[in-house]
Amino acid sequence: MKKSIWKLILYIALCIVVGTLLTVVAIRTGSDYLHDLAFIGPSGVMGYFISLESKEGKEPRLRWWQLMLAILVVTTAFWLLKNYVF
Repeated sequence: MKKSIWKLILYIALCIVVGTLLTVVAIRTGSDYLHDLAFIGPSGVMGYFISLESKEGKEPRLRWWQLMLAILVVTTAFWLLKNYVF
């Protein structure tokens, strides 16, 4: 139990750090796409890591690269909707 709590704290800290770094880069470059990715990416990865911790002998449904591809597709879709529809 204690080990998993420390891992959860580590995942949350990494999510905050990666999100902050992506936001800083997005502001410096003026990229709306990176700004959207800063919100969607770290939280998706953190959810994936937490779901791996809670598995009980099950094979993970997604590999890490499939998750990254899905995050990029979702981010691109939201970015296109925001820029061209709304």
